[in-house]
Amino acid sequence: MAGLVDEFDNVVVKRIDIVSWESDAFRQINEAYGVKGIPYLRVYGTAGELLGEAYGYGDLRKLITAQANAK
Repeated sequence: MAGLVDEFDNVVVKRIDIVSWESDAFRQINEAYGVKGIPYLRVYGTAGELLGEAYGYGDLRKLITAQANAK
């Protein structure tokens, strides 16, 4: 993901480490968003709107590129 931060000037990465499926962090994330796998990524636009969800680098790149091309 570091490459995306370098490539796009408006990309910021926030990370939550889920150490195990039994951790409090996972339970909270799963309850709030229904996470089905890891890595799980949520992409927000510059105005704070949810652009989409991704389950890997390829999906993440598509979401960010689509947003960048929409401008």
